[in-house]
Amino acid sequence: MEPLLLVGYTTIFGLLFGYMLRLQRRLDRLDQQVRDRQQ
Repeated sequence: MEPLLLVGYTTIFGLLFGYMLRLQRRLDRLDQQVRDRQQ
């Protein structure tokens, strides 16, 4: 496996992972707001 290819895949995976984490956090925050409104 070529080092450059490995670096590319790692970068893409890292970006995807970070994006998903950010999305999850945003969803959690939205969920909290909805729950606060319902109470």
